[in-house]
Amino acid sequence: MSERTAEPLSHPPFHPAPTVTAVEARGIAREAFGLEVEATPLDGEQDRNFHLQDDGGRHFVMKLSAAADRAMIELQNAALEHIAVADPGCVVPRVIRPNGGQGLVRIGEEGRSSCCARILSFVHGRAIGELKLSPAQFERLGAAIARLDRALFDFEHDATRPGLIWDIRKARDARSLLRYVNDPEDRDRAAEILDTFERRVQDLAALRAQFVHHDLNPGNVIALPEGDAETYGFIDFGDIVHAPLISELAIAAAYNVAAEGHPLSTVRALLHGYGSVTPLLAEEIDLLFTLITVRLVQSLAISHWRAEVTPKNSAYLLRYGNKARRDLQRLATLSEEAARRYLSAR
Repeated sequence: MSERTAEPLSHPPFHPAPTVTAVEARGIAREAFGLEVEATPLDGEQDRNFHLQDDGGRHFVMKLSAAADRAMIELQNAALEHIAVADPGCVVPRVIRPNGGQGLVRIGEEGRSSCCARILSFVHGRAIGELKLSPAQFERLGAAIARLDRALFDFEHDATRPGLIWDIRKARDARSLLRYVNDPEDRDRAAEILDTFERRVQDLAALRAQFVHHDLNPGNVIALPEGDAETYGFIDFGDIVHAPLISELAIAAAYNVAAEGHPLSTVRALLHGYGSVTPLLAEEIDLLFTLITVRLVQSLAISHWRAEVTPKNSAYLLRYGNKARRDLQRLATLSEEAARRYLSAR
């Protein structure tokens, strides 16, 4: 393992999901949003989420977050409303305004029990994690991601994300979490990747940047039924941040390393699709492989840490962490130079 001393985490502790039952969620929907619905719990990392359905067959998602995260929730709502205007055909959740006209409501008194509730439209389809996409479908997905980023190109907001642990620019913070990873080989491999990242982090700072979704994992990308896995929607903007544009593609690619054949075959398809809408600069492509491996290290370290802190949610948290370990092992067979040549080829 690297001899470098682990740095302390620079982010504040994350706020656990509010404790709200399905019955309480129904009451919030009725009283604050004027909706009579049934509520079914959904998975979530930090929010308490519910799938809502009314008698008319309409579907929604309720998201409940710690009141301390209000500024970040307002950022998410503002981004969604910006996308709806900038590109109405880009499929993302729409903000359902409550009776008072604001984008969210506060539930409970000041203190630990207080939270913010909001309701979004439901994006129908199947998460791509449930599907086996072809190279052509991955290429179309890359184009859809570029379209999303174009819709966010001129989005501005005053909120900052100093405490976002998933911020790829602050991947060095993952070093202090590697102690939660049991396998020494995995820890050593992850530490070496972080060493490489720290040598190149200044290159990242020089790239073009804007607000990006920043968490296009296979659970947040929805293949729409009318498109037969050729049209895509995007959900869960909880990690939206102003960051280098290439980080959007790198994060999506990190969750889609090919399990068979060349490990970067699906990544190359995503890259080509993205470039068909927004051509990437040579210096962005040059950093892509490093950022992919860095994101996998973040997934490995953060998921194992949070599983330790919140064991009741460990199965959900380790879902991507365990896959990240396997993908890092596959990518370890490639040198950075070999990866760059492969990704640059048509």
